[in-house]
Amino acid sequence: MSGIRSKDHGAKRRLILESAANLFAARGFTATSVAQISAACNASKAWIYHYFPAKEDILFALLKEFVDEVRNGLIYAAQQNLPPEESLKLFIEMALNIYAQYRINYPVLFNEMVFLPLEQQEQIKAIENEPVDALESILIRLNPAIASRNDLKRSLTYIAFGTINATSNWYNPEGNIRIDRLANMIHATVLAGVMIVSPEKHPWKAS
Repeated sequence: MSGIRSKDHGAKRRLILESAANLFAARGFTATSVAQISAACNASKAWIYHYFPAKEDILFALLKEFVDEVRNGLIYAAQQNLPPEESLKLFIEMALNIYAQYRINYPVLFNEMVFLPLEQQEQIKAIENEPVDALESILIRLNPAIASRNDLKRSLTYIAFGTINATSNWYNPEGNIRIDRLANMIHATVLAGVMIVSPEKHPWKAS
């Protein structure tokens, strides 16, 4: 019957996404053809198009899946009824575990987002902003003095978020540093940096 998905629809879709992600990361989005993706899946181009009408839809699905996972996990962490220091720790731990789970080279894939239609780019960026807002709310609870300074609190939030996110570029979960120890290191660094900031003191005082 038409309109009914096969039981292995999700598995086939996942195969396409994982194969394409590896090719995009290795070759780049523009240099990867649908034919190459289909070959990696041991399938036909028509089979790929059955699941994704265009190559851009594959990239969009990869990025949206990732940012949805990050958004849901980090907002959950920020919304728990915890002291701000513990909220920050949970936020960091959640982020690191998500990044460790997604070992596909997402920093490279995000650079390829420029090839998506503008509407899809804006949708991804809107989702990305939600965890940033959630982290900002934690930092304000940690240091209420920054609450009235929009420029300052947003800058601090991006610095903190960037510190957390940058681990995805280099951290190896199978290396010498365990993920809980890494979380402690980042937590101590971000906490110290946020708590020392005062809008009334140099170098953060506006000229």
